[in-house]
Amino acid sequence: KEATRKKRETQISVSVFIVILLILLGFSWLQTIKANSARTEAEYATSEADKAKGEAIISLDEAEKAKAEAEKAKREAVNNLSAAERAKTEAEKAKAEAEKAKREAVNNLNEAEKAKAEADQAKREAVYSLNEATFNDINKLRLDLKTYEKIQYNKAIKEKIEVINKKILDLNPISIDAVKTKELINVLQDNSSFKAAIDALVTKFKNQSRN
Repeated sequence: KEATRKKRETQISVSVFIVILLILLGFSWLQTIKANSARTEAEYATSEADKAKGEAIISLDEAEKAKAEAEKAKREAVNNLSAAERAKTEAEKAKAEAEKAKREAVNNLNEAEKAKAEADQAKREAVYSLNEATFNDINKLRLDLKTYEKIQYNKAIKEKIEVINKKILDLNPISIDAVKTKELINVLQDNSSFKAAIDALVTKFKNQSRN
């Protein structure tokens, strides 16, 4: 009986030891699982951190690249602005020179027109003076003609008539004494010796008035 009791105690002790051992093994197993899980999580976190670091480096590179492109664009914009300003300045300079050339051309035109007007006036004065001399010659020739007609010097009469006709045709209507011209026409238009020259003179006056 005593032996049976000891055997049972021994069995209980062994059972308790086994249970304790199993508990310890279970606890150790749980700790191992937790450690493995923590290590896995740590490795995952490290991997994510490395990934984030890589992405951050890429983002930094892209940011640096974007910054460089922005700086380049800024420089190009400044250069373009400078070129635009230079072009504007050149355009304004060209415009000013064109305006100056235009004013000079207008001044030259005015001077040319003034010179032309002065030349025309000088021409008119010269023509007027020449016509006055011609009127004087015609009047003198008419007096000579009357003298030759009185003595019936036919050859001299013919010569004087030819010279008078030539003088009549020399009259220039550009600038002439209208009163003297009218008197000459009235006096000689009915004389057959001078009709052709007088008609030609009248025609010249009509053409001049049209111009």
